[in-house]
Amino acid sequence: MVIAPVLSIIGLSCYKPAAMLCASNWGISMSLIAVTGLLSQTLRCVHLPLYTWRRVEKRYAPVLRMLSIFLPVSCIWIVCSFWLDDPVEFPSNVRLVQNQSLLAAEKPQLAISALIENFTEPAPWFQFPYPGALGWPHLSLETAGVGAAMALISCLSSLGSYILCARMLRCPPLPPHSCNRGISMEGIGNILSGILGSICGAGSNIPSSGITGITQVGSRHSAQLCALLFILIGCSPRLSQLLMTIPSAVHGGTLSLTFSMAVGGGVSFFQYADIDSGRNIFIVGFTMFMALLVPRWLKAVPTKLDTGWPALDMLLMSLLTTPIFLGGVFSFILDNTVEGTLKERGLQSNVSAWDLSFKEETHKNQEGELAQTYELPPVLACRLPATYPFTQLCPPPTKTIAIAEGEDDKLLTAPPVVDIELGCMRSTDTSGASA
Repeated sequence: MVIAPVLSIIGLSCYKPAAMLCASNWGISMSLIAVTGLLSQTLRCVHLPLYTWRRVEKRYAPVLRMLSIFLPVSCIWIVCSFWLDDPVEFPSNVRLVQNQSLLAAEKPQLAISALIENFTEPAPWFQFPYPGALGWPHLSLETAGVGAAMALISCLSSLGSYILCARMLRCPPLPPHSCNRGISMEGIGNILSGILGSICGAGSNIPSSGITGITQVGSRHSAQLCALLFILIGCSPRLSQLLMTIPSAVHGGTLSLTFSMAVGGGVSFFQYADIDSGRNIFIVGFTMFMALLVPRWLKAVPTKLDTGWPALDMLLMSLLTTPIFLGGVFSFILDNTVEGTLKERGLQSNVSAWDLSFKEETHKNQEGELAQTYELPPVLACRLPATYPFTQLCPPPTKTIAIAEGEDDKLLTAPPVVDIELGCMRSTDTSGASA
């Protein structure tokens, strides 16, 4: 009863940015959504043959569903690059040198065009980022308060992204050590982003998990290839300008699709709890309503929050205007304070509920396989010290019980069972011998 409302709130709280992006050209956004829905849902069962170098056997794959995002975005992007001039129709920040920005509020397209015309030199093809190239981060109590709030919200969003991705692919939930490693690497990425002068940090986002649910592509190779491409494009300002030519309507259509998957994924978690219970109905309704109401009220009248300490005001404003934080706090407090059974809270469901093919006797084997799948490579695992907090980044060691020679004969065995149909006594030993 905590995961379901939080994931639903994440998707519902992003309708305004998606609508602003789609407003630049609703025709393009609706075309993207229609084509993606056709490829990923209507034609998801269409399998096309795959041709490999070794033609041992003919293989088929749902290629249309796997490319249901790439094909529409690429085609619309290419078509719009010839005949559509996509101006910016909402306030945006344009990055300048020396860690400064320009806010374009009135007629931003003219301000941005004038800003671009002032830079007569073309962007270089290759520019390796180094620390302090765009200025060093300015540290103050206000920035520290906002940074602490954003770190907490980023952790919540990343955990929701991990859970949603596993849900979209119908995989068992990730082990804790794997989530710890992901959040740790995001923290390191945020530190590097600040040192290198980036305008945004590094973190797992919900749209990526939504795309995974639409395309059903969960291969690590695709994620590694995307990461390599982003690194190469980040070192080339000329190639980065190419990404800026993507129409805003394409971004709006993509956000509409991906965040709708977040809403659906959150609703699907209600099946593990007793949603007919009045307790759960109250928790879900109150949490989702207040998580969307409080941020809207504070953004309308920000002067109501005034403690006299600007750093604390910035911290509280950053937290209280984020629906995911409020939804997580409300649902966690209510779920742990309002009395309810384990079935009502959805705590009786085990890992087998994620996939019907899992059985109880394979539960332990599955946990061991997950630990081996998400463990660190042996080269890195052996170099980490066996102290806290590094022990939280690796799977826990498996405990094995060694039985001395001849000791297994002294173990107690189960009594024989009388088989009524055969009229004899049989042992419960796994060998299947009957007495």
